[in-house]
Amino acid sequence: MKGVIRRANRAAGREQAEEILRTATVGHLATTYADGTPYVVAVNYGWSGGRVYFHGATRGDKLDNIERDPRVCFAVDLDEGLIRADRPFDAGVAYRSVIIFGRARLVQDSAEKLAALTAVARQAGQGGEVSPREADRTAVVVIEPEVITAKVRGRD
Repeated sequence: MKGVIRRANRAAGREQAEEILRTATVGHLATTYADGTPYVVAVNYGWSGGRVYFHGATRGDKLDNIERDPRVCFAVDLDEGLIRADRPFDAGVAYRSVIIFGRARLVQDSAEKLAALTAVARQAGQGGEVSPREADRTAVVVIEPEVITAKVRGRD
């Protein structure tokens, strides 16, 4: 079943998922080509109003894939450092992560587009407002989440 975390002791709730989504700055977007080949690409994003927004070129694989099939998977993670162990296979990484299954669409509304680009800029630590001229030169995509899961591995 989509979105089920096998190790329940590492599952985190919605509040922690949103905190992770507000903290991370880079996510990984998964789409598929027409022949079913998976395509994953890193994107800067903004979490705003319960949605993921990202920007990019006005043409390309991401947009072609989303236009053909809006189903996407989006993942973010925060590396919390190495967990050392006496045996190599007991070592690992402490982390916090989120996976979103949802549907993506191109943002057409000018006001939503400006707000989304501002959210992306702020999340990337750039602050400030985005001008309408800048917004006209870029594509903005919104992901409407259907399933959100979060997983945490501490240093225990």
